Amino acid sequence: MEIPAQIIREEHGVWMLKQCPIHGQFTGLVERDPLWFDFCEKAGAKSIYNGLLIDVTSKCNLKCKYCYHDQGNDRYLPQIINEVVNNKDCTPFILTGGEPTTHPKITEIIHEVSKHGETWMLTNGVKLCDEGFFDEVANAGLIHDGFVYLGLSFHKESMGKDLLLLDLLRKKNLKLGTSFYVIDDLKQIDCALSIYRDNLDVMSEIRIKAASNLWSENHAVNKIYTSDMLKYLSSIGKTNIDTRYNNKVSYANVIHDGLNLKLISWYDKWNIDLIDINCPPFYKSNDGNYYNLVTTCMKNKANTLKIISSQLNDSPMYSTINDSVIEYAEDSDEGLVIRRGILSDIEQCADLWVDMAKEEEPTCTPQKEIWSDKMNEFIKHENNHLYIAKLDGKIVAFVSGYWNYDEMTGEKIITGLNFYVKPELRKTEIGKKLHLTYQDVGKKLGVKKVIRKVTKEHSKVLFSKGQDFTHYIIEERI
Repeated sequence: MEIPAQIIREEHGVWMLKQCPIHGQFTGLVERDPLWFDFCEKAGAKSIYNGLLIDVTSKCNLKCKYCYHDQGNDRYLPQIINEVVNNKDCTPFILTGGEPTTHPKITEIIHEVSKHGETWMLTNGVKLCDEGFFDEVANAGLIHDGFVYLGLSFHKESMGKDLLLLDLLRKKNLKLGTSFYVIDDLKQIDCALSIYRDNLDVMSEIRIKAASNLWSENHAVNKIYTSDMLKYLSSIGKTNIDTRYNNKVSYANVIHDGLNLKLISWYDKWNIDLIDINCPPFYKSNDGNYYNLVTTCMKNKANTLKIISSQLNDSPMYSTINDSVIEYAEDSDEGLVIRRGILSDIEQCADLWVDMAKEEEPTCTPQKEIWSDKMNEFIKHENNHLYIAKLDGKIVAFVSGYWNYDEMTGEKIITGLNFYVKPELRKTEIGKKLHLTYQDVGKKLGVKKVIRKVTKEHSKVLFSKGQDFTHYIIEERI
């Protein structure tokens, strides 16, 4: 599901505020350093790097901590070639998995795919350490001008086979196309740099990638941002952004003490910016469409919405409204939909608010823009809420208020501020269903009371509008 979001810049970070119609409001830190965010935004890069990632298998000969694949099956060669032919303009083709070298026909796959364009393969290097196998695979279409188009991932689980592969390349006077090193602590950058410095004769670059919780990765506890890596590198040596290449919030090209580095911190399920990430490299999703690598990882999560809602309690930055899985119908152009309101609903709600204000005080001149501005800020707060009723695609009723604690008893309460149903619909069940919906949500959060802040006199107006199910009336008007 694509969720509207607002980017908020603060002194100590750039945040994404999302309003999900199913799970309510939540926030995600996009970048810790606003200066790096602004630099990338001004750079306006249209892509990260070109290419189409193609799975050839989901099998692997290792089981690494941050693997994003479940063990599965090998793909058939005709399937792979069909994908290549249908996406011939998306070169280079990047063969991945799982571990591609475990596919029994990997040599044939490389040979056939390379007929259609530049071809790379991502690997852990374990099987390639067999010299005969390396020659067979590399000569099938991966060697060009002294480079072997491999992306080698360094893993402790490979028991040194990744370094043995570098020695093999050295013997063959070949240079590695690119390499990957995953970190979950900034000090691990030192190890990545050490490997690079020790093997400059066979390595052209290294990509230092912060561990993330994309797809089925669930072990990255501390989020490392691109700017965190930049600051660490700057503290240990001369570091400059390489502006010859595309730089994005999640992907920085860097020259550090003469070394070519790429720093990667992919978006995750809390802060993915679909606009920023709507670019190459592409990867086929389970729905059959092609998206950016990160977007596909998100879309390929099973039951994404339930996964998100079940994990909201793990972080203190998310509001209490997210503590429960609350199911509503998706919006459609037909029928009645009742759900939590989002930022894009406020304009229509403002029109209803004007009607409400005129009905209650016919001589008043409602300031729609002021109310809209206040509501935009209001629903950003974790305890505040807006619920709407849509009929055939139009908002016909809304209720707003906030969740709080009774100072005397400590009980959770809902305090209502506005409630309005279009006059022609007040004899229907719409108003009651709207009120009961947000009341039921409150019950799931442990709310004991629902209070409507109005005077006794004003309660008569509410009753005349169909709100004859108000629970409490107190002598206060907001």
